[in-house]
Amino acid sequence: MTEADMEFEKESRDREKFSLHDCRADRIEQKDRKLTFFFPGGIANSDLGNDWPNTGRAAVQFVLLEEDGICFYLFRDEDGKTVREQYSVKQLMQKLNSKEWELEFAYRYQ
Repeated sequence: MTEADMEFEKESRDREKFSLHDCRADRIEQKDRKLTFFFPGGIANSDLGNDWPNTGRAAVQFVLLEEDGICFYLFRDEDGKTVREQYSVKQLMQKLNSKEWELEFAYRYQ
């Protein structure tokens, strides 16, 4: 059994109540066109108050419509200039799953 198959205390598909803003993933799994991010500190649910994250340990699953063309960007400052680096899903998985990186969701999209 993988971590993605584990049960959590709460489960919801109501996207309106959740936010990943300021939440950190430390692991990713990919299976059957589904990308699952694991948040040891939890994510934010508006029903549980304004302190974020507030759910306890959480996982969020995204269904990939197509795997090709999906990439992640890392923005970093280098000598006062913003440098953008592109990473594939496999590269991001390797960085997170090796504990070299954590992934923080810095913006709130609605």
